[in-house]
Formats: sequence, structure tokens, C-alpha cells
Amino acid sequence: MKLITITASLLLATALMALSDDYRAYDTPVNYNYGMIAVGQTSLDDSDVDAVAVVGGGEAMINENIIFDVFYSAAIINEDSYDADTNSLSLGLSYRYGLTEKLDIVAGADVVYGWYNVEPIIGNDTSDNDFGYSLKSSLRYGFTRNFEGVLGVSYTDVFDDTATGINANISYYFSESFAFGGAYGQVMSDTDDSSTYTAFVKVRF
Repeated sequence: MKLITITASLLLATALMALSDDYRAYDTPVNYNYGMIAVGQTSLDDSDVDAVAVVGGGEAMINENIIFDVFYSAAIINEDSYDADTNSLSLGLSYRYGLTEKLDIVAGADVVYGWYNVEPIIGNDTSDNDFGYSLKSSLRYGFTRNFEGVLGVSYTDVFDDTATGINANISYYFSESFAFGGAYGQVMSDTDDSSTYTAFVKVRF
């Protein structure tokens, strides 16, 4: 229930910010005004453990160059010996620069709040929370007006753990308001490496 409430709140906030913008605001090659929900699987590379991955949030253009974003992500693990969930909430700003008619480069930073909880069958529960930051950059390409792709990199520091991430996704807009897509991401950190596959729905408000 908590997960649903957080995701719904983020989508509503993003929708209100993007409400008055055009589908392709400022003639950008991709859409920067959307809310989205993604569901998939995260695999921890150093073990056989798989987690359910959930992401919610979106982006909105403040002006031609400045983009606001808010995202919530969670990984939920249900094993025979324990249950666990890790969560993060990020809030950030990015700067967009148009390289060509079809290609943008975007760079920015997020404030990140992370928290987790582990409930073993035997033993005491453990939990923690921490603030950190993330630096990120991406290339965004509009293949057509309806079909777009993103290739990004990120560096995150939270829980005294640094992680480098690589991600890619594609979206196809079936209408001016709705898109479906898929994403792949890989994270290499001090404690563990992971890979995530998700499918998502985008809504243009």
C-alpha cells in the first residue's frame, strides 16, 4: 500500500507540472513531459537472488533547457529465509542541450533519499536510511515523432556506497498521450552488481 501511495503521489505531482506543456515542447526531439510506471526484475550478479523492480515518477520541462525530475524505485525480495526491500526517492534538475534536430544531451544531479528493511525468518530485523546524491547524463534520440530512445550513465553515492550505472530504454507513443517501452540497466557498486529489466507505461499529461 505504501508503494502504491508513493508512486501515485509522484505521478500526480509530475502531471500537474506538465499539464500546460505541449507534447513536444520547444520542438524537442523527445518528450520531456510525462509520468511513468515500470515493473520488472532485478538480478543480483553475485548470487541467485532476484527481486521485483518497481519504478514510478517522471519529468517536466521548466523552460527550454531546464528539466525537473522525480522518481521512486524499489526492489522487493521474497526468499525462504528472509524478506527485504530497498527503496530510493530522487529529486533533481537537469540541463538540456540540443546537439542536432534529433539528438539532445542532458546532464544533471539528484538529491537521493534511500531506505531499506530486511526481515529474516530467524533473527532481528535490520533497517537504515540515508541521504546521498546522484550525477547523471544521457543522450536522447528521436528516431521518429513517436519512437524515441535514451542512453544514460550515472554515479550515485548513498549509504557510503558508490555505484556507477548504465541504462538504456526505448519508448513508442501510440498516441499523443500514451507510450509503452522497455528498459535495461546495469549497476556496478562497492557492495554488489546488479542488472534490471523493466517494461513501462508513459502518460503524457
